Amino acid sequence: MFDDRYLFVEYIATNPKNLEKSKIRIPEVTRSLTLGEIAMCKTIFANSIRYQEIKINARNYMTMGAMGVGGEIYFNPKRYEVDYSMASRFIQEWFIHEMTHVWQYQKGYPVFKIGLDLQAVMITNNVEPYMYNIMASKLDTNNQQILSSFQDYNMESQACILAHYYAIFINPPPKGDKKETLKTIIGNNHKGYDYLYIPDSTKNMRLANLKRVAESFIKSDKNSNWLPKKWIDFNYLVKEAKGV
Repeated sequence: MFDDRYLFVEYIATNPKNLEKSKIRIPEVTRSLTLGEIAMCKTIFANSIRYQEIKINARNYMTMGAMGVGGEIYFNPKRYEVDYSMASRFIQEWFIHEMTHVWQYQKGYPVFKIGLDLQAVMITNNVEPYMYNIMASKLDTNNQQILSSFQDYNMESQACILAHYYAIFINPPPKGDKKETLKTIIGNNHKGYDYLYIPDSTKNMRLANLKRVAESFIKSDKNSNWLPKKWIDFNYLVKEAKGV
């Protein structure tokens, strides 16, 4: 079992001929970012984050598997890595997601409060704030339909958009690697992500819009103007996108 104070490691070999099931307790880990992690994050956030202030914690926070709160990131000890830049593509995608919440927090967004509000919306409205509609459009000041912008998405959708962009366009699988499809890059256990990767006639359009929305942020100054305009807007959730 894991708790908030210690990391338990099973199957410790003290004798190569006698591997016994045992557990040791290691004090919880709190560390700074590695140089590799900073380099990885700079592909998305450049110098818009104060990297030296960030701490990585190997312990649960409110029972979540991973959570970016208060400018720090908490990972379940089972998901802790000594260097996330050396982890699998799926774990790197997860790390970029949580780093987005660090960026939001450092730019003044109430990540913890809005995060709790979004969890409540999940329960009361049966929607997933992670499941973004990348094909959404809106009316401009001239009453003309225009495509969505990065600021139109809630804090969780923003984090997913940047994480997906990283996994697909910055750190894709090697060419010819048929085993690692787009779906496995993102992770089969992530709720609601499959809709972007359904092999239908709109798939290329969805990927093009993902690239457009993410790169509008990546190529910007990434100041507070890029934070979510609304804590939630149902037009930008995947419940609306399934029929697109």
